Amino acid sequence: LRALGPNPFRDAAALSLALGHDSVLRWDVFDLAGRRMRSEARALSAGEHTLVWDGRDADGRKVAPGLYLVRWQADGASGAVRLVRAD
Repeated sequence: LRALGPNPFRDAAALSLALGHDSVLRWDVFDLAGRRMRSEARALSAGEHTLVWDGRDADGRKVAPGLYLVRWQADGASGAVRLVRAD
C-alpha cells in the first residue's frame, strides 16, 4: 500500500496497492493518540487497486488536521502509510 496523493490532503487521499491473488484487505486509520478513526475490510481480486480515504471517521465526521497512520493487512502481510490532513 502506498500513498498516491495528495499528501498532505484536504478532502481525500488515494492509496494504491497491487495484490498477487484474491485477498481480503483490512485497513484502519489511527490518529497520533492511537485512536482508531476508521476501519474497512473488503475482498479484492488480484491486480492493481486504488483506495480512497475521504478524511472522515467511522461516524462520517471530518477528522481534525494532523498526522494519521493507515495500517493494512492482507494474507499475512502488513504495513503502514502516513497521511497528513491539512487545514
